[in-house]
Amino acid sequence: MEDIDDSTRPPARLTGRLGTMGIVFMVVAAAAPLTVIGGNMPLGIGLGNGAGAPVGFLIAALILLLFSVGFVAMTPHVRQAGAFFSYVTLGLGKRAGMGIAIVALVAYTAIQVGIYGYIGWAIDDTVSFYNGPSVP
Repeated sequence: MEDIDDSTRPPARLTGRLGTMGIVFMVVAAAAPLTVIGGNMPLGIGLGNGAGAPVGFLIAALILLLFSVGFVAMTPHVRQAGAFFSYVTLGLGKRAGMGIAIVALVAYTAIQVGIYGYIGWAIDDTVSFYNGPSVP
């Protein structure tokens, strides 16, 4: 098997069409994390440590800013469209890439289950607040 020098290849061009539905799904997928943060922010401020909740978001934003610098710097060198898996595979090898893919799958599933629990608690609390029955 020959090693192919990617520096001599012309840059790949995107093919196909991106229709209205494709754009809608991309926007919804990008906005989903904002929905989770927006839904939990009042709870974090009200039941948490109050003013410390926004500071937590500020710290997280700084960490993400540092991460994004390296992520953007690597982008021209990653040809696969596999999100974070592709970056880890290129930098650390296939085994580490598969490991991070499994970690991401488990983490996203746990977040989804946690959000369902949060929604259940929030509905019960809201119904009880308005003198309704307890909703398990």
